[in-house]
Amino acid sequence: MNVERKKSAGWHGITPELLALIVLAILAIAVILILIYYPQEPPVSVLHRILKSLFIASTLALIYTAGWMLVRWHLVAQPFRHSLLAEIDNLEAKLRIENGHHKGDPRLEPIITEANGLLEKAKFMAGNDSLQDKLIWSQGDEEAVIQYIDSANIMLVDLIPIDDVKIRLTTIEWELRDTKQQQATELAESIAADIDCLQEDELRAVLKEALRIQDDYNLNSVTAPLINWYNKTTWLIFVALLLTIILAAIGDPNLLLVGATGGFLSRLTRALKVEEIPGEYALYWTSLALSPLAGALMGWSGIVLIVALRSMGILGTTFDGISWPLSTASDLPLVLGIAFLFGFSERFFVRIAESVEEHVTNASARTSEASG
Repeated sequence: MNVERKKSAGWHGITPELLALIVLAILAIAVILILIYYPQEPPVSVLHRILKSLFIASTLALIYTAGWMLVRWHLVAQPFRHSLLAEIDNLEAKLRIENGHHKGDPRLEPIITEANGLLEKAKFMAGNDSLQDKLIWSQGDEEAVIQYIDSANIMLVDLIPIDDVKIRLTTIEWELRDTKQQQATELAESIAADIDCLQEDELRAVLKEALRIQDDYNLNSVTAPLINWYNKTTWLIFVALLLTIILAAIGDPNLLLVGATGGFLSRLTRALKVEEIPGEYALYWTSLALSPLAGALMGWSGIVLIVALRSMGILGTTFDGISWPLSTASDLPLVLGIAFLFGFSERFFVRIAESVEEHVTNASARTSEASG
């Protein structure tokens, strides 16, 4: 009997009765808000319109999320992982060659074994394409793979001929200078001054240190920030989509649609003017994904700011056709055109927002002076 009671208690102690009460409370709050914000319309028709907007907005949000997941995985994550796998194959080939040269050497065989073990781990992680990896990318696998590759590459220094070590030191000297970091620059200057004076073991030690500095710079200043930005972009997309769903329910979804169109066309016109692919071409996908969402939010919010400025008496008669709710607007094409402009031009949105901020600040200051 006790077991059956525990099972009927529901998930985390929430009983079916409590869940029903929560749903009824939410519906009651929704009805109250509808009566407050739409006193002239029947609650049933308002609720029907809200549910319809929610369904359409939620469906489009799911499609947009699925599209972003596909683009992120197939056009960013997979090519990156394929390049890592190619680098692993290259290192494994070098290790096989050096293993043939140093076969039977008790001092170097443990190094080769350890390096192969690191590359096996790296290959397993880079080749793992589970559903979880596709949905939640990146979970740090790429950074771990890069660290395994870098460690194996450093171990390879003990295996290659000394002439190859000197050649690599000559090329890495300039690569260290390009990082513009003090430690790297000092080591580059030391390599340039002492490369002809150092013994074989010292040359190998210097090359290992140079590789560590270069690898840390590439990981922490290039690769990790790029992957983290994709993670942040995914979070921004989820938040923006959630806001668009809520705004579609409480306002006119058409504003979101034309604002998103403006944001996308703004990014599209910029892309058409680009003559060469920039070095940060991987970031283009994030801006393409965020632009329509930013345009949708700016289009909706911009119209609200226009209505606020009209109520403050700041604007003239140009925007008399815009009112809230939009069902009362006398010039719907004007409303949609302004929403499109807000989505297309961030500067226009910023100017309007600054005008509202300035007016509110001045009014607050006058009120404080009067009361003082």
